[in-house]
Amino acid sequence: MECVLGHYAEATALLTSELDALDGVASPDVPKLIVRYGFIGLLSGSFPSRERIELAVRLAAEQGDQPTRVAVTALNALHLTVAGKFDEVKALLDEASGVVDALPDAAFTLHPEYFSLLGWAEGLVGRYSDAERHLNRGMTICQDSGHVFVLPLLLAGLSNMRVQIGQLADARRAARQAREVAQQINASDLANLALALEALSLMWLDRHQARSAMDMAERAAAALPPGTDWACLSTAYILAMGARLNDDPQRSRTLILDVGRGSDLPSLLSTMRPMYFEMLCDASVALGKIDQASEWAQQAIRCATRPDMPHQRAYALAAVAHVQRARGEFSAAMRSFDSGFSRRLWERDWKDYGRGVVT
Repeated sequence: MECVLGHYAEATALLTSELDALDGVASPDVPKLIVRYGFIGLLSGSFPSRERIELAVRLAAEQGDQPTRVAVTALNALHLTVAGKFDEVKALLDEASGVVDALPDAAFTLHPEYFSLLGWAEGLVGRYSDAERHLNRGMTICQDSGHVFVLPLLLAGLSNMRVQIGQLADARRAARQAREVAQQINASDLANLALALEALSLMWLDRHQARSAMDMAERAAAALPPGTDWACLSTAYILAMGARLNDDPQRSRTLILDVGRGSDLPSLLSTMRPMYFEMLCDASVALGKIDQASEWAQQAIRCATRPDMPHQRAYALAAVAHVQRARGEFSAAMRSFDSGFSRRLWERDWKDYGRGVVT
């Protein structure tokens, strides 16, 4: 509960104390405690050590605890994704998905937060359909079991996934629900993350409300403590998108470079960089910096080489299309957009935007 309320240091101290007390003991509590540590990481960006995650994986397997096995496998995949080590991630998520889909809801009544770890891990590597399905299931279990404190993160995840696949009205609805529940339980960081996600969906739903949506995102950013946790990074992205849609490319560009800590965006997850490079390309084209936009488009292409992450390729192709458009190569730009959209990253709303900026 401490971490849901934004008390990350206190929650980490409590778990560290409990884990230290169980050091060397093959207790069934150990993998569960490490999973809770991972849940804090999902909010704060600070995950358990590699050694502790491997210990959790081994103990959950030895003890035959299938629900906890799902959670530690998802945590393992999440940790490797954050570290940029993707070779094992697909197999881990396939394993976790297979186990969770074979278990009844009753197996997760005490721990619906496990679906948060799995859904967010899947979403980070572009497995949006799986993420949405698991987040929805976790939400149903929360509502049936009364674990209200988990709902805001599940709903925020659901909103984020729906934005990515263009289900914008549903994304806004989920974000609003997340904010309402978070406010009821005094989870202020989650409430502000949800407010930012609601702003993002509103920006795309109604371009005439882009200014109002930007004001919402500004309020969320001002209320969050400074840092590099995922809530802050997500809000920075949303502010940059708001600036983009409010015809302020200079601010959009500055926000991305600040949060990425340089032109190569080294502080961002490698899975997310093509998305940010696409925004940098669009902003640079608007500022008349075509050569710089071209360099960022090439960086996006270099980041988007994995066939199991087609969403990366879609953003990279959109980045290329911005440069082609700026050079007057409209047919080529349209082909690049259409090729990206054919990878099923975006649905109607995104595609309309892509065609609009080309024509």
